[in-house]
Amino acid sequence: MLLNKFKKISLLSLLLITSSFKAHSSGFQLNEHSAAGLGRAFSGEAAVADNATVLSRNPAAMTHFHQPTFSAGFTYADPHINVTGKSPYNNSLSHKNIAPSEWLPNFNYIHPINNRMALGFSATSYYGLSTKFSDNYTAGMLGGTTELVTGNFNASSAYKLNDYFSVGLGLNAVYGKAKIVRHAGELGSAIGIARNTIITSIKGDTWGIGWNTGLLIDLNDNNRFALTYRSKVKMDFTGDYYSHLPVNAIVPGLPQGTNGKIVAGKLSIELPEIWELSAWHKVSDRWDLHYGFTYSGWNKFTELRGVRRDNGDILFYKNEGFKNNIRVSMGTTYHYTDDVTLRAGIAYDDSRIPENNHSISIPDQDRYWLTTGTTMNLNRATSFDIGVAYMMGKKISFTEKVNQSDYNFDVKGKAWLYAFNINYIF
Repeated sequence: MLLNKFKKISLLSLLLITSSFKAHSSGFQLNEHSAAGLGRAFSGEAAVADNATVLSRNPAAMTHFHQPTFSAGFTYADPHINVTGKSPYNNSLSHKNIAPSEWLPNFNYIHPINNRMALGFSATSYYGLSTKFSDNYTAGMLGGTTELVTGNFNASSAYKLNDYFSVGLGLNAVYGKAKIVRHAGELGSAIGIARNTIITSIKGDTWGIGWNTGLLIDLNDNNRFALTYRSKVKMDFTGDYYSHLPVNAIVPGLPQGTNGKIVAGKLSIELPEIWELSAWHKVSDRWDLHYGFTYSGWNKFTELRGVRRDNGDILFYKNEGFKNNIRVSMGTTYHYTDDVTLRAGIAYDDSRIPENNHSISIPDQDRYWLTTGTTMNLNRATSFDIGVAYMMGKKISFTEKVNQSDYNFDVKGKAWLYAFNINYIF
């Protein structure tokens, strides 16, 4: 019976994964796996354990569930990121809404084995990116289409050591698709081609394997702490590359041409390890307080380098130079009635990109979150969560060089996020 349930869950998660797992220009990393979590700005997320979505952050928390339970839902991310500036030739670099709106689905299922052990399965995403400029964009060689789509399939187990400590371990199969497209922009005039000429098109997919673990400490009925770790994941993308540049055209600032011929290419990236420390405190019969701290090891993400698979020639290169970053959050939960719960939270995301290394393809910013949400119990077994967040990005100004010429950009962004989850206890 348990095997049949997991087969059904796996099928549903595969259907969910067909939706786009992309971000809103947040430097690849995603938090949006839970409507309840969004409502509290994902504060204390690995320790709260109020529904099955906690599996996505801390497998050890599964020991708090005594009946099979699942949670499924989505987040709709609606970003507004605008670019302004002037090129070296005094052409406008303005472009509105470079990050398209996206749907981010999630699914989590927890199955207790006994009062000490539990198994779980989840399908969500922790990394994604989507920025898109028009084909005729002035700086098309710097900003075109940049996409990373990932889906994380996780199988986890948990064991309660005693009344105070629970541990959990998970295995993650990560599917990824990447796409990079660049156009000639105003540099096309150097070799007499149109602005919208494709100078780089590389796309591919791959699977990667990682693991995660968690510790849950139930100090007493009113205080809970959690520490989690998610391993880095190496993603070796393989796929197709082509460019409409002539094969022998060597123009500084432009990539290798193939005259439209498709060649086999590859591109490797390393998704970072993530540490998270969370806490939950019941301060009264109706009020809870929760907070969290996350550290992500992005410093290994130094470049995007696409090469030919047959001879290793560089097809596409982009320096990235990310740095490690932190996220801090705090929130509160108010149990208004037995059937209505209210939430609010604030958070700060540190940018993953140093000030001297920003780019319009991944214009990461420091971000501030203001969030709110609610849970409504329909009956003993069924409830639904709603979360809303407003995310404000700090304005950034930077310069990118092409052939020693300066392209000066200003980027300002914000985003609204809306999330819904339905929870069911069997």
